[in-house]
Amino acid sequence: MLSLLSATSPALPSAPDLRLAQERSASTARAAFRAAARDDNSQAFRLASLIAAEEQPLGDAEALCARLDARIDELADSVRPRLQLAASFGGAADRNTIATAVSSTLFGAGGADDADRAFFAGNKADYYDARNSYLDQVLERRCGIPISLSLVYAETCGRLNCEMVGLNAPAHLLLGSAGDGGGDHIVVDCFDGGRILDLDAAADLVASNAGFGEDEGAELLGNLRALPMTSRQWASRVLRNLKAVHLAADDTVRLLGACERLRLLGAAEPLASSPGEQVDCALQISLALYTLKWEERRAEARKLLEGLLGGSVAAEDNDGVEVSILEFSGEGRQQLEKLLEDPWWRD
Repeated sequence: MLSLLSATSPALPSAPDLRLAQERSASTARAAFRAAARDDNSQAFRLASLIAAEEQPLGDAEALCARLDARIDELADSVRPRLQLAASFGGAADRNTIATAVSSTLFGAGGADDADRAFFAGNKADYYDARNSYLDQVLERRCGIPISLSLVYAETCGRLNCEMVGLNAPAHLLLGSAGDGGGDHIVVDCFDGGRILDLDAAADLVASNAGFGEDEGAELLGNLRALPMTSRQWASRVLRNLKAVHLAADDTVRLLGACERLRLLGAAEPLASSPGEQVDCALQISLALYTLKWEERRAEARKLLEGLLGGSVAAEDNDGVEVSILEFSGEGRQQLEKLLEDPWWRD
């Protein structure tokens, strides 16, 4: 359901908030994200790294990305002794062996040697902490949510020549082995300690999370494996989580940034963001600009709202990217019409 925030009766705008919003919009992280969103070859880990980098808008985004890459290299290096040990006993370096080694290294094997080590874990106690979605924080704190933990896991596997793909499963994202894998199909639940599932167990989990029957779960899993997530879909899911967190917290500045980046992804790849989500993003951007009293973007904000009221319009973002806006009607329409009576909207 579309939300109108508290912007229909906003408090006085905060100069620090406006300044922060402007810094984020003009940051190297936003510029790099904009370019990466348009690049069909961009990887999910880079897009997610740039999402994290915008939390330091005056910092060097590329330097942060380099540090995150180095941290993944360190994780991959820490996995290699387990693989060497497995090889010494004649173990093949297949996907199951590599995934088992990665799961044990990142999440622990449950043995006595694990007692004094810090492992990754799903943050079930504070799932909606925004830090769970920022890769630098996830790597530092070693906790996160399914998508961020899966990004770390998949990237670590990638450094070990074991490609994993995102499965856009209900409730929480899963990882699957890429391609046919010579028959060694596996699914990994990173939110459950890197648990490795065969396809039957994975189908049962998907069915349970979706409220489906057993046969429907197998069919859904097959569809997810046939159409693994694209890099933009990964990034959209990260931003979608953050959008919900910032909306609940009335964090206008960060909500604005999440919506702007979702629009960029949706413009580049329609499957990355639904039409309904694009409508809501356009609405939230307009309301955020109004709440912040961002004078330089007033015409843009008004155009978005008038487009929603007009039924259909191709609204342009700051870079001229056209995004189709669907009709907005009902009670929300009345609220928007009343909102537009505010003198601020007039030049």
